[in-house]
Amino acid sequence: SSSGSRTYTSGTQFSTNAAATCNAPTNLTTSSIISNSATLSWTAASGASSYDVQYEVSGTGSWTTLNSTSTSVTVSGLTPSTSYDWQVRTNCSSGSSSYTSGAQFTTNAVAPSCDVYEPNNTMATATPISQGIINAQIGTSGDVDYYSFSTSGSQKNLQVMLTNLPANYDLTLYDNNGKQLQTSTNSGTSNETVFYNNKKPGTYIVKVSGATSADFSVTACYALTVNMSNTTYTANVATSSLNKNLVSAGLKVYPVPASSSVTVSFNATQTGNARITIINDLGQPVMVKNVITTLGTNFNTFDVSTLQQGIYTVNLNNGMDIQTTKLIISK
Repeated sequence: SSSGSRTYTSGTQFSTNAAATCNAPTNLTTSSIISNSATLSWTAASGASSYDVQYEVSGTGSWTTLNSTSTSVTVSGLTPSTSYDWQVRTNCSSGSSSYTSGAQFTTNAVAPSCDVYEPNNTMATATPISQGIINAQIGTSGDVDYYSFSTSGSQKNLQVMLTNLPANYDLTLYDNNGKQLQTSTNSGTSNETVFYNNKKPGTYIVKVSGATSADFSVTACYALTVNMSNTTYTANVATSSLNKNLVSAGLKVYPVPASSSVTVSFNATQTGNARITIINDLGQPVMVKNVITTLGTNFNTFDVSTLQQGIYTVNLNNGMDIQTTKLIISK
């Protein structure tokens, strides 16, 4: 005004906002890894408009960058059996975060062309095959292959062989209802062979599986041969050390009932290998013992003090025949 300036009104304050934060992604994971691609995923970051993903062959420093608006991306064109590093950062309206690094993965080897029978991992999805030889693969940990085939007419004698093994595989024969008939579980990469003679024509199922979760191969195939004949097949010691052990009838278990220990006895016609399994009423194996048999009567003792009271089945399997008897535990 013409008379001068008035004093300022004091005491009012304000603060500017902090700079917007662009958080880095977390929880980097890799999935769906095959020989030439993999899926890279992470947890979403607040305020993200997109993400930059970089990957390289480990240690080369030659990064390939992809941009994604989702929290995963599939990279392809990768080299089989190769280790890769990858990292990801967040892009926000205010800028970009630092890269979250340290994630790695290794691509699978190229799958052999023999793995053409999948999916056949259950009895219900068993692949139908005919007499002769096929090549297939146990390609991952826990992979199991099932096949079905039928005998007919006078060809009621059956031989199944598993050869060219890259790891320790087992061979099991079932009837069409899923009842186990024969099994061969030689150690290492020894061939497996089962026989089933003089039975009525019917449909059978055979299972090929790794002896342990570590027994598989991503690069090699096995050979499965099914033979049918009107003449009886006999054990071939050169290809099946388990099947050469012929156990005669006479499986016994005592005392009856048992409480703390039980003895299993049987008669063997020659030396070899057999497997004794104690099975509960749910069909679950609770004790397994691989035994070396001697000519004549064999005795094997089990400590059953930890088993609950009830009725169990004792199964003696020599690779050609399966004998069973009951075990009663009373406490």
